[in-house]
Amino acid sequence: ILRDELGIKEGEEPKVFLFVSRLLKEKGILELIEGFKQAIEETKSSIKLLLVGWSDVENPSSVLPSELDNLIEGYDSIQFLGKRSDIDLLLCVSQISILPTYYREGTPRFLLESMAMHNAIITTKMPGCDHLVPDNKNGLLIEPKSIGAIKKAIIEILSKDLVKLGEESNKLYFDQFSEDKVYNKVLKLYKSILT
Repeated sequence: ILRDELGIKEGEEPKVFLFVSRLLKEKGILELIEGFKQAIEETKSSIKLLLVGWSDVENPSSVLPSELDNLIEGYDSIQFLGKRSDIDLLLCVSQISILPTYYREGTPRFLLESMAMHNAIITTKMPGCDHLVPDNKNGLLIEPKSIGAIKKAIIEILSKDLVKLGEESNKLYFDQFSEDKVYNKVLKLYKSILT
C-alpha cells in the first residue's frame, strides 16, 4: 500500500532518499531540493526523494508546505509527504537518509532511527551529526549550506554498496548509540559522581 502511495511500481526499485525534520531553512531543505534536482539531471538515475516534515509557523525560518510544493512542481521523483506517523515504514522503503542541516543539532533522532534500520547516512559536518558517520564508513559527511556538496554526495553514494553501508550504520548504532549503551553510560556517570 505504501509503495502505491509513493508511486513505486511493481518491478521498479528506485534508490529512495528520506528526509525527516521540522521544515526550517537551517535544516538544509532548500539546498537539498536544489541539489537533488541537479543530481536527477546529471545522473538520469532512478532515484526518489521523500520529504517528511512539519512547519512551525511561529518560527521565521519555517518553510511553508506551499513553498515546498512550488519548488518540487514538475519533479515526480520528489514528494512532500507532510507530517507522518509511519516513519518506521518510510525507513523500510528507503535506503539512504539525508539531513543536510546547518542547525546546531543535538544528535538527531531521525538519523539514529535510520542507522538502526540499516540506512546509509548523508549529513553535514556539524556538531551533533558528524560523529554519526565516522570515516564515511556508513555514508558521507558533507559541508553545510552547499548545494554542490549535496548533489555530489547523492551521485557518489549511488555508486557505493548501500547494503554494506546500512550494515555499518546498524552496527555503529548498536555499538555506540542504542538506548542500552547510552543509559549505561549515564548510569556510570551518576555513580561516579555519587561515590
